Amino acid sequence: MKTYSHLLQDHSRAIGKSCSRYWDMSFQQLSSLLNSTEFLAAVVGAVVGGLIAGGFTVWSQRQSNKAQRRRDKEADNEQITGTLQAIATELETFKARFVDAFRKIFVEPDQQKPYVHLPKIVGFRHSYFVVFDSNASLLGRVTNSALRREIVSTYVKLKAVVDVIGHYAERRDYWERSIPGRI
Repeated sequence: MKTYSHLLQDHSRAIGKSCSRYWDMSFQQLSSLLNSTEFLAAVVGAVVGGLIAGGFTVWSQRQSNKAQRRRDKEADNEQITGTLQAIATELETFKARFVDAFRKIFVEPDQQKPYVHLPKIVGFRHSYFVVFDSNASLLGRVTNSALRREIVSTYVKLKAVVDVIGHYAERRDYWERSIPGRI
């Protein structure tokens, strides 16, 4: 009678022979598969298909990136255009509300009564150039350098006018207190 260890050895030999037969059979099948034209055609087809798909993926991504850049540029241009329109409105409003009004108020003085023509006005207490002040970074993106210079120059002049008006209002109050009855 065989012992347990002998049975185990016999079983191991049987498994080894079976695996050897399987390996020999698998290697033969693999070899015949690799040498077949169908397999070669399938591999070449997969590689070519992968290259075509990859090429179209790259092309599609480039097209998408180009379209995104175009949309970003259009949005940027719309933002700059909107800011320029707001600046134009701000300047028109300032001219209508203050510059034209000051032209009516300030007239040539009568040489006989030099102080009578000095109208009493209130100086500016806050900024009237909110659009300009809050959009300086967008002005830097205006591509027309002459337009950029003109906008900044206009605002510098207007801010100087505001400062002069503020100074005038302070001086007018001082003169009124210093020379009562003459103004």
